[in-house]
Amino acid sequence: MKYRLNNFFLVFISASLGGLNSRNTASAHSTRQDTNVNEAQSQQNSTLSSNARVVNGVQASITEFPYASFIYIDEGNSGEVCTGALLSSTVLVTAAHCLLKNFTTPYNPAQITVSVGSSNYIVNNNNRYLASRLYAHPQFDADTLQNDIGLIMLSSPVPSSLATPVAIFSGKVTDGMGLVAAGWGVTSNSPTATTASVLNKVPLVVSSAAACKELNPYWISNDGPTVCTININGQDTCYGDSGGPLAYIGNNVNSLVGITSFGNVVGDQDTAPPCGVNGGAGYYTHLYYHINWISSTTGMSTTQLLGSDVDKSNTTTNTQTTTMGSAGKTTSTGKTTAAGKTTSADTIASADTTTSAATITSSGNYILLSVILNQLVSLLF
Repeated sequence: MKYRLNNFFLVFISASLGGLNSRNTASAHSTRQDTNVNEAQSQQNSTLSSNARVVNGVQASITEFPYASFIYIDEGNSGEVCTGALLSSTVLVTAAHCLLKNFTTPYNPAQITVSVGSSNYIVNNNNRYLASRLYAHPQFDADTLQNDIGLIMLSSPVPSSLATPVAIFSGKVTDGMGLVAAGWGVTSNSPTATTASVLNKVPLVVSSAAACKELNPYWISNDGPTVCTININGQDTCYGDSGGPLAYIGNNVNSLVGITSFGNVVGDQDTAPPCGVNGGAGYYTHLYYHINWISSTTGMSTTQLLGSDVDKSNTTTNTQTTTMGSAGKTTSTGKTTAAGKTTSADTIASADTTTSAATITSSGNYILLSVILNQLVSLLF
């Protein structure tokens, strides 16, 4: 059984390029030589002009997701892109698989750059911050994708005037809850699809349908380590949305239920499953289940994480116990074979920021144009 991880990979022809590019796990990458920044931007705009959204979603405003963060991991001649969410001015949560090269080797924090405070992707957003430490959950399982959660510590704080952190939703996750996922991932299953230049959102509904267990034998319940959503109306997250927010928004509440992890569809896939197939399932790491690990690793109290002590400037992080549904879906080519290692919220990751398996270095798994060349380096850095 193959899963779909929602990370994206781009390759640059120029070996000297040290700037932005990204990797697409679905092999939906392209290469191009002799491309300048204006030409690359023109091609990006042309590709996304009429469909710049997650699969069957719509463009989002940064005011709806003031905590949304674009994550880029520089690998020299290539790179990875992911999405994340601010939990404080210096702490970002994302998927563990975004922080590990080939799901095993921690990236170096120096490889990661994060952009915040804008619906534009990192190429068009100068609000960039460097990572100082990375942590992947110590019991992240590359085969089962259990405990797919990681943390990025920023080298300097993000001012509240630019972006505000989000609180973790602590209520019960029940069937039928409506949630919203967001990210800069691809907007179609086209092999030439590229990362979106603007943030997009898609509505999802929490489910405990039989397909949740059939398509992921390690799924337990939506109050467990992973939340399941079933695709309806072709709406889904896709490659490049990994680590992005799955939020409950309503009743004056905007809180984080989960983050995009992976997805799957019915049938024995020889390649990574497509996005947006009706009846397919999306799986999202349930943050409240992992709140003790987050607290122990970051030094933030659970009260802070739940919103009672979040920056007062963040008016969207007041978490109330209202029902909400998790449905953020990132797909992956990872196979689920080994027995799932689900860790209790008590398990904490090593605070060491070197290259232990628990430490994650910056790694953006979202989709960036494969056509951006050397001028992009000077543009971003």
